[in-house]
Amino acid sequence: TYSITESGFMVGKDMVPFEKITRFAISEDEPRHLTIESKTLIGVIKAPLEGVDFRAVRMELKNHNIPEEDQLDTLVDRVAKTIGL
Repeated sequence: TYSITESGFMVGKDMVPFEKITRFAISEDEPRHLTIESKTLIGVIKAPLEGVDFRAVRMELKNHNIPEEDQLDTLVDRVAKTIGL
C-alpha cells in the first residue's frame, strides 16, 4: 500500500521522507501511476493512482519543492526496453 503523509511517502510500512525524494513523474496515460525517485535503498518507486486525485498528489509533492519530470523509468522498465518487451 502507498500513502502520502505529513512527513513523506509511505511504501507499506517504510517511510520515504520528502527530503529524500529527488524527483517524481505522474503518467499521463490511464491508468495513471506515480513514479518517485529517492535517495534511499528503495530507489525508484512506482505506485498506482487509481481512485486518487493525481492533481492533489502533484500539488503535495510540488509544495515540498520536489521537481516533476515528464517520465521516470524504473530499473525494470529500462531492462524491458533494452530487451524489446
